[in-house]
Amino acid sequence: MVETIHQQESLLVHRTERATPYSTNYSVVAYQEPKEEIEQNRCPEIRPLEGNPLDADEILLFFPIWWYTMPMLIRTFLESIPDWKGRTIVLFTNSYTNDPQYMENAMKDAKASAPTAHLVEGLFNASPKEHIRFLESRWKNAAK
Repeated sequence: MVETIHQQESLLVHRTERATPYSTNYSVVAYQEPKEEIEQNRCPEIRPLEGNPLDADEILLFFPIWWYTMPMLIRTFLESIPDWKGRTIVLFTNSYTNDPQYMENAMKDAKASAPTAHLVEGLFNASPKEHIRFLESRWKNAAK
């Protein structure tokens, strides 16, 4: 999805990855590793970022829902910047269910991890076209 949006909108894309990659075994990565991170409140180390997120005024943060909220490596990313003041972070999530509580959980956790950021709820479980329409509308309204 991010690649589709990136190709249409020509945005700079950075991928946040765990320093020690997640398992390639679906059962382990879906049911064990992320669950343990969340249950143990453990933020995994991430690979060094390409560039500085603070070079942008607005960050579009796309992530899956893992165990009812954002993955802990997203929390690591958010907490890696001590002061997000003056930056807007728009959260976009995907999940296998349409329970809006998952977006609420992610927003709450993001606020705890990046308290100085201006956090905006993006779309939940939307198609690339819906995300692009949302972003274009947002940018058009900001330009006014």
